Amino acid sequence: MTWGAWVGVTMMIEQMTSEELRKEGLRLYYANALEEALPFFDRALAVAPDAQTRDLLTIHKASIHVALRTNSPEVQALPAIMMRRPELRSLAAYHLATKFENEKEFKRARFYLEMGLEAARESGNLRLETSTRIDLGNLCVYDSKPEEAMGYYRDALEALSGEEADAIFDQTPTERQLWVAMATQNLGHCHVVTDQPEEGIVLLQRALEMFAACEGEAYMAESHLDLSIGYFDLEQYDLARAHAETGLAGATEDRQVRNAHYLLGEIAFTQGDTEAAEHHFDQLARYYPDFPQLKNLLFAIDLRKMVNFKL
Repeated sequence: MTWGAWVGVTMMIEQMTSEELRKEGLRLYYANALEEALPFFDRALAVAPDAQTRDLLTIHKASIHVALRTNSPEVQALPAIMMRRPELRSLAAYHLATKFENEKEFKRARFYLEMGLEAARESGNLRLETSTRIDLGNLCVYDSKPEEAMGYYRDALEALSGEEADAIFDQTPTERQLWVAMATQNLGHCHVVTDQPEEGIVLLQRALEMFAACEGEAYMAESHLDLSIGYFDLEQYDLARAHAETGLAGATEDRQVRNAHYLLGEIAFTQGDTEAAEHHFDQLARYYPDFPQLKNLLFAIDLRKMVNFKL
């Protein structure tokens, strides 16, 4: 940002109310313009009309620092806000859980998410309750507990199909479709990694159709990689390879790229295509420079049942 632009933004901020500043900060936050959002929350805190508003703004600012992985005073203030503000407990708990999830402290993350779920139930906030159930399912998957995750995903899907959800998502049907697709995809993953590939494949194919219908193409790579796992278990290697290749082509994060190369290497080796297996295992090994024997290990041992594909 140029100096002139910065001066213009500063002048605009000084003329806005606390609520206007909060809304603009949230708009930037949801647009992933995290650092640009901070001045709006700083100014909003300075002109906040009451203590409750300051606590809400502190949570918003903490959410940015959690996303940036910095342990700011606002992040440290979240537990105290949870204790004194029951109406803000779910929101504060969510960001604390995200902090501990980022740090791979899954038990502490789950503790805060469960507190958030209880608070959402007590307040009758079905939207927050449903999103928290999905987050708890995801956390169980990260913690290698897919059987427990299934219960959370099923509960979320049941809530999303009910009459109350009709009213909640009346103005945002695409968001509802996306939530249903993501919960369905995650439930499908749990099935394929717990030796239920047929059930998982049905769910994952359904998730792909839903993502296509609600412009969720960015999420489809995950379904293709999970389908590859399922078809590999069913020894349908050509289908497994095709889905892994599609997943690799659509990957949006390093984890997906690593998983795709691993799966393609295993499938190629199983099919006797040693050259392709060498290529994919070499690509995977680049992510682990401190483990020079990785490729040899992959040729010797099938690690599929030992790998958490979501980490």
